[in-house]
Amino acid sequence: MPTAPDERGSALERTLILAEWFASRRSNQTTLQDVADNFPEYAGSDTETSRKMLGRDLKLIEEELQIEIQWDDSNNFYSAKPPVFTRDERASLLRAVGTVRVDGIAEDADETEIGHARDQSAAQIAVRLPRIVAELNAPIHDRKIVEFWYKKGEHRRVEPHRIGRGGVAWYLLARDKKDGDIKHFRLDRILEVPGAPAIVAVGEVGAFEVPDNRDLLGEFDVDPNEWGRDAPLEAEVAMSRDIATIFCNTVVGARISSEQGGNAIVSVTVRHYVAFLNRLLSFGSHVRLENPPELVEMLISSLKQMSGAK
Repeated sequence: MPTAPDERGSALERTLILAEWFASRRSNQTTLQDVADNFPEYAGSDTETSRKMLGRDLKLIEEELQIEIQWDDSNNFYSAKPPVFTRDERASLLRAVGTVRVDGIAEDADETEIGHARDQSAAQIAVRLPRIVAELNAPIHDRKIVEFWYKKGEHRRVEPHRIGRGGVAWYLLARDKKDGDIKHFRLDRILEVPGAPAIVAVGEVGAFEVPDNRDLLGEFDVDPNEWGRDAPLEAEVAMSRDIATIFCNTVVGARISSEQGGNAIVSVTVRHYVAFLNRLLSFGSHVRLENPPELVEMLISSLKQMSGAK
């Protein structure tokens, strides 16, 4: 919860709190009402007045912090653009990941989270990425083609462009040399090779070009629940706690909100109905959709079509 208005002090301090709040939100679609609910000072006498005041503060955030938060007139929400680094800046960050060791992390810490935990003295922030990131550092910087074994033993030869987090997993964005398409390769699906590096760089330095001026917004939105454009619906799904842990680790925005009759109730904002229902069906009888009625009816209709029932 943001600091109370009377504790925010200067305009710069207020905008720092506002920037932190935008960054902490799971959803990249923030309405003016969302802001007003959390920051009473923006709840003006009319929407236009509030928007102008907020606009001035967002401009200050852009000028002072280089964080760009844009208003989408067609959909009526704000969205924060992801940080854009030059090729050398990206290389420096990746090199640091491959060389700096951070100790003192809880034993059950998620291996792929950034800033998710601190050591016992609360003096260090955890920065963890898949180990394979270090192997991709040089080829991405040098623009060298790489080869690796993927999924069930598929040999891939690609132009590595960027690494990023999409939903709950880390991905390599690369051009597949086989068909020339830009694809997302999950890092945890690149196979380990006993006694050898998983990533093998081949060919000459500078073998391909990656434009530095690309708009990265949405580049790693690989989960339909992030990029879906259906009207948001708040869903509640009942399941065992074990299944809930798996579900929350694979569905963006899913969280355990309560417990009922020995089951966990998982809540999630659904933005792509078909993809969400298909994901529910993949869990079979282990999950039960409780709400909302609209999605329940869609699920029943889908099951009738699958079974041929009328």
